[in-house]
Amino acid sequence: PLSSTPIHRLVDILFQLQEKRRGSRYHWKLLAQLLRHPYLKQLGGEEHPLRTLLRELEGQLRCGETYADPKRLDLSLPEGQDDPIAVEMVRTLLALCLDGFEEVATLGGLARALDRVCVFLLTHGEELWERHLIDGECLHRLMFSLIPELSECESADTSMDVATLLTIVRQLMDQERVPFEADPLTGLQVLGMLESRTLRFRRVYLVGATENN
Repeated sequence: PLSSTPIHRLVDILFQLQEKRRGSRYHWKLLAQLLRHPYLKQLGGEEHPLRTLLRELEGQLRCGETYADPKRLDLSLPEGQDDPIAVEMVRTLLALCLDGFEEVATLGGLARALDRVCVFLLTHGEELWERHLIDGECLHRLMFSLIPELSECESADTSMDVATLLTIVRQLMDQERVPFEADPLTGLQVLGMLESRTLRFRRVYLVGATENN
């Protein structure tokens, strides 16, 4: 189920941020969860200064007020590690994940806000999706299945309250499924237990298994 994946967790954090928002302020724990999400931390690669900056911002949130204004955070790296590209990435990220959802009032608007976040992840996390194929498939399902369903439905331009909009999206995500397929599809296969669910071969060798599997 797409609802059991990290991409769902990211979307759910974005939704909770809006549900518990107070004006331009967001609960610090939810902001910290956003900054700690593995997809964001791995953007640009393991050595990218973005990871250091996200950690610095999380430290500021832990020492601040219960509800924080992201625009007042100090978007600067420690002395000697200045990187304007990383700073701009974080500024864009916060704008997409927070400001981009503040004025959403229709399913179509919500679809566009989600799509902008997905495009950002694709643009800055190309290596991430190449290494983690299942996560890449989950992102693909969100972009090319769920988002079009929201933007092309009959009520896409009908104004709704935030609670209704988010409830609809959550229900759709709960219904979405992501397939696990072996690659290559012929010859010798070395697979994990999840991938083995869709095997269609006459003979399969289980090299190792436990009672938990």
